[in-house]
Amino acid sequence: MPSISEEAVQVIEEARELLTPSPAERERVASALRRAVERLSDALSDMGVEAIVEPVGSATRGTWLPGSVDLDLFILLPPETPGERLGCIAIEAASRAFGNCEVRYSSHPYARSRFEGLWVEVVPAYLVGSPSEIISPVDRTPFHSRFLSEKIDEELAGDVRLLKAFMKSLGVYGAEIAVEGFSGYLCELLVIRYSGFVGVLLDAPGWREPQTLYLPEAPPVGGYQPAPLIFPDPVDPRRNAAAAVGRTQFHRFRAACSQFLRRPSVQFFRGFVASVDRDRARRVVEERGTRFILAVFSGVSFPPDVAWGQLKSLRARVERELRETGFGVLDSSVWYSDRGYGALVVELTISELPPAEKRRGPPVGSPGEAPFLEKHLSARDTLGGPFIQGDRWFVLKRRRWTSAIDLFKHIVEVARPSSLRGARVSVYTDLGEILSLREEDLVRFLLSFILRREPFLEPS
Repeated sequence: MPSISEEAVQVIEEARELLTPSPAERERVASALRRAVERLSDALSDMGVEAIVEPVGSATRGTWLPGSVDLDLFILLPPETPGERLGCIAIEAASRAFGNCEVRYSSHPYARSRFEGLWVEVVPAYLVGSPSEIISPVDRTPFHSRFLSEKIDEELAGDVRLLKAFMKSLGVYGAEIAVEGFSGYLCELLVIRYSGFVGVLLDAPGWREPQTLYLPEAPPVGGYQPAPLIFPDPVDPRRNAAAAVGRTQFHRFRAACSQFLRRPSVQFFRGFVASVDRDRARRVVEERGTRFILAVFSGVSFPPDVAWGQLKSLRARVERELRETGFGVLDSSVWYSDRGYGALVVELTISELPPAEKRRGPPVGSPGEAPFLEKHLSARDTLGGPFIQGDRWFVLKRRRWTSAIDLFKHIVEVARPSSLRGARVSVYTDLGEILSLREEDLVRFLLSFILRREPFLEPS
């Protein structure tokens, strides 16, 4: 295990101070949480609904990052409550309690409201006696919250904030499909496992996939799906609390921990500023000699998790078909904004192909010989052959696709998933036009995609 320098310790202590909520913020959050619970309880009572309101999440343990806190309230309902009623109860109760409500979706609908300057998420769940009795996935959350509240004291809460800020600055914080990273719950489990932030920092560089970590009271029970990181959920050891962590984010976190130990900087906690140097990006692309194709979808109205998932699925199909056709794909990526914009970008080393391609046929004298010859001898798309090389037949055929741009547009049109079908799509191939788009967040994503350098390699 690597050691930690005095400089790194000083940086961590500086960050700890920066990440400690002020007494005024703590009081504001505690007061808002108390009143929100009271209002929601009163609303449920007025509705004649028998339920318990239980606050969960970082606001109950002091593990939120300053200036970034939501209130999470669970409405715990009797198990006999019909599943289709859960969302309706949460939405009506939130509307009555807070006077406003946005409908969100998870395993079932839930509500999001503004109250005293904070976002309040109102989630319906079933009141069950143990994790083994859960009916819906969110029923585990209150058990998670109670477990963490027993384990995390004021000092460890500061370490949780350090780890969350560190991960957030790297872009690996969050279990949603857009990030494929470390959930807040997993961050807190890691801090408990290593008795603080420094323990995680020192050990992570040595992790090797599949890495298994656990708490003494919840050793692995086996049967987990393959994953780079396995951390049995202490509330339900059959579940991997790290299942959402993708390979790239797992290794990015490891590398960033190593880099921090070599070159400590408070930027690892404050966040890295992405480059917006368009001229540098143009020079880099010119030196690489590659070609870009960008599809921008506007007017996407689906929930972010759905849009992200379907964009990633479309990306996989586009990249696979381009490669199988013979075009050289250097890399590809997707992006989505909550404002209803999505994007798919591909960088190509080969974007044009000649009309002819050589196709391999069956061995000479094999059962497939006659059908092969019959099919290709008089076919309109045969440009040469059939002929023999070695012990096999070959034929030269006319390609269906000679332009990567044409194939890209075709796939985007015919394979567009449901979340993107109603969206307007624009395809760009000129780098100057791409980098001149008005959506600033999209341009930042594209510049990051082009430059490809991990931000933690050059803390400023």
